[in-house]
Amino acid sequence: MKVYQRYQSALTDSETYDVEGLMWAAREILAQSSNDSAPPGGLEGVEVLTVDGFTDFTPTQLEILRLLSRSLQRVVITLPYAQDSRERLWRWSDRTLRRIRDAFGEDLEEIEASPLESRLRDVWDRVFDLDLDFDAASSTSPAGLSVIAACSAEAEIATVARRIKRILVEDTSTPRIAVLARSMEMYRPAIERIFTEHDIPLVPGPQPASEIPIVRFVFDAAQIAPEFAFRDVLGVINSSYFRPQALGPYGRAELDAAQMLIREGNVLSGREAYEQAGKRLVRRASGPTDAGEEEFDVGPLRPSADVLTAGSEMLQRLFDLAGSATDAQGLLKLIDALELRESVLLTGEDELIARDLRALSQLEALLADPVATNCSLRHFREALGAIKCPSGAGESLVDVCDVLDARAVRCDHVFLVGLSEGVFPRRYVESSLISESDRRRWRSGGIELDARGDLTAREMLLLYLAISRTNESLTVSFVEGDNSGARGAPSAFLLSILEPFGGIEAADQNDLLERIGVGKFVPPPDEIATSRDAFNSALTGFFDPESVDHSASLAWAVKNAPEKIPRSARGIFTRFRRYAPGACDSFDGLITDPALLDHLRGRFGGETIFSATQLNTYGQCPWSFFAGYILKLDELREPGRCLEPIQRGLFVHRVLFSLMSNLHQESEGAFKLANVDQDRLLAALRAAIETESARFRTRRPGYSALWEVQKERIHRQLREYLLSQRSGVSNSEHLYFELAFGLDEAEAGKVDPASRCEPVELQTPAGAVRVRGKIDRADRVNSGDDAGLLVIDYKTGRIPTHADINAGRNLQLAIYTEAIEQITDQKALGGVFHQVERNEELHFSLMKPPRREKRPFEQRRRDALSRIGEFVEQMRAGRFDALPEHDCPGYCPFRRICHYSPARARIKTPRSKTEEGRT
Repeated sequence: MKVYQRYQSALTDSETYDVEGLMWAAREILAQSSNDSAPPGGLEGVEVLTVDGFTDFTPTQLEILRLLSRSLQRVVITLPYAQDSRERLWRWSDRTLRRIRDAFGEDLEEIEASPLESRLRDVWDRVFDLDLDFDAASSTSPAGLSVIAACSAEAEIATVARRIKRILVEDTSTPRIAVLARSMEMYRPAIERIFTEHDIPLVPGPQPASEIPIVRFVFDAAQIAPEFAFRDVLGVINSSYFRPQALGPYGRAELDAAQMLIREGNVLSGREAYEQAGKRLVRRASGPTDAGEEEFDVGPLRPSADVLTAGSEMLQRLFDLAGSATDAQGLLKLIDALELRESVLLTGEDELIARDLRALSQLEALLADPVATNCSLRHFREALGAIKCPSGAGESLVDVCDVLDARAVRCDHVFLVGLSEGVFPRRYVESSLISESDRRRWRSGGIELDARGDLTAREMLLLYLAISRTNESLTVSFVEGDNSGARGAPSAFLLSILEPFGGIEAADQNDLLERIGVGKFVPPPDEIATSRDAFNSALTGFFDPESVDHSASLAWAVKNAPEKIPRSARGIFTRFRRYAPGACDSFDGLITDPALLDHLRGRFGGETIFSATQLNTYGQCPWSFFAGYILKLDELREPGRCLEPIQRGLFVHRVLFSLMSNLHQESEGAFKLANVDQDRLLAALRAAIETESARFRTRRPGYSALWEVQKERIHRQLREYLLSQRSGVSNSEHLYFELAFGLDEAEAGKVDPASRCEPVELQTPAGAVRVRGKIDRADRVNSGDDAGLLVIDYKTGRIPTHADINAGRNLQLAIYTEAIEQITDQKALGGVFHQVERNEELHFSLMKPPRREKRPFEQRRRDALSRIGEFVEQMRAGRFDALPEHDCPGYCPFRRICHYSPARARIKTPRSKTEEGRT
């Protein structure tokens, strides 16, 4: 109470009023003028005041009415109330009536109004009456009462719209119709959209100004400062309201370059970070990129240094505007500088253009108001949530409102939606400040607070008012489930409506209950209410002419949407062929077009040079190969404070190459880690890390503290790995480092002097396949009677398994062992993957064959090369459907669009086609 007194005192001192304060001020003005014979200012000429649709009044409101009754001839107050056994239903009305009697005393004249006649009066006269003596089995529902049980809120509103349209078509007297809900907050958007689709005239309700997209964009653009977080900036420049031309001589190329600057420059926040990233990328675009780095592009975009410079300048101009938009005047300048009216006019839809222009004009008028001068943008934006932006002019044949606003409405037909459990009545939520036990205790002390039962009684009264608004028909509806598949149930209030007439079971038996199930794609011909329904019905008749007579719909579609019929028919036919039994064809992911096959055969012909990564990708998921290497799709990178796996792996590879190359040079040839002094080894590791770290930071932002933590972690992991190698490979001589083949000088970068530019040729059943790559390390080892080279490939992420190698999902070591024999004319004993961060190994070699593997190493290598031949033949044949034993890997960048992920395969793929070679 003391807190509220201080709050009210502060409002009074500043002559500021909240809603209750305005009521108090009005009461004081009336009290001061109550002794005058003249009516209060603003009420001259008013003789009678009618207060209709209220169920209760605050003490202040009652005092205002009492004071007004002294100046006016008559004040009429209506109150829903009946003298019957439903005491709980009338609890609020009874309390309000007692308060009115106390306020007006002997001046009050009570009149009992005659009840309105309606064919549905029996419904509201019997609801919530627990003392009624009736035989439920023999009760009959009154004419005009019906129930809808829908599978979702969308289906619920669509069914209501369909019924309303039928009423409007059949009743030429323009009946009055109302759609009511406990709260329209969750239903209004769906009603406006679905009613528009059904061609039912409906004036959209006013929206809070803060929710209009153009208003949100204005504040989003202003509030990217001062943090300049990358997601906020990307959200602004990717908006349809943003036009780069408004900021200068910029276009789509500069806009794309600005996005790439943020993603490739790894910008998280801070204005200076954008500028520094722009300079780094301009330097990279101006000179050759280092080998091994990811390509300097995003999809098909490879901007020049000039375009990157312009994109960076465009961002800085946007930041200047945002930085100066700290008050109302700055926001007005931002609106003008971004040419938002021109942007709105380019949206192309008249209704959206009108909505945005209205909102923009209202926003500019509010910003120009002197009151807005001293208001911060954050507070101004919050205040806009309470300001309604009016809708456009129009007509409405349906009243759409919540039950609170419908108390004084009278209609021919009422549709009460949302009678689901937890919706109407509203689910009671315990207050964080006052619990139910607190309410009971305070009430015993004389403080009047509403208890939970009072709130339930209020909900009961609101239901009574809603169902008693109709003269001809009442339709109540609820949702039996939601989009997530969760089950729903009718509320206790809906059951109370139906209970006097046998309950929901009797309504179902008497055909008063309509259930709208999942997948009701095509309504019966006599229920078609939208162009979409008509077109769906036409397609049904086109493909299944014997089911129902859809001839009228087909004739409508031929006349009104002829271009849609062949397009939709092709889609349905494609789906049918895709899941029909039989051999795989072009409808299952196979390319059969002769021109495309010729292109693929030329692209993957005998002169094509493959990389081990490409062949591995095809082995893991042909669709991923198709998307990445043929369509050139790639994920847009999100900036992050930590290194991405590809950059972390690149850094580790460069450190190990620098370290091993320096030790090789100091030893003047092949060396053994076991012979290198430990202190010397660790000093060389530290030097290599510092050298590569300085080089790395020239192209990626440092985030000094975080980078130092990550660098030390990598240093620790490499230290443990090298010390383990030093103690465990005493018989190995480290010979080659970054041994490249098939790579030109620009691609290869720093490589072993023994590298060669020519690719290696792998002999496969499909003929010679040319391959390029780079071997991380090769050691000379002795294994029993055998001596030769052991290929080593560093991994910082997941290492493959023997199953991956046998299935062809990883062919890297098989390729590298064949390649090193051709390059050096020395025998290869196999290869091994080194997981340097966890110090793990996996062999594909003579020395450590997998358990239960009976094939000798040479046979296993030949089998792997045979898989390469199979893959190349499938590429040339246009086969990019996934193979039976392959699932789309979880780390695949295309997992969201891949048709062959395990989850989708289990749902969609028939066994007959799986046996044919399709998952």
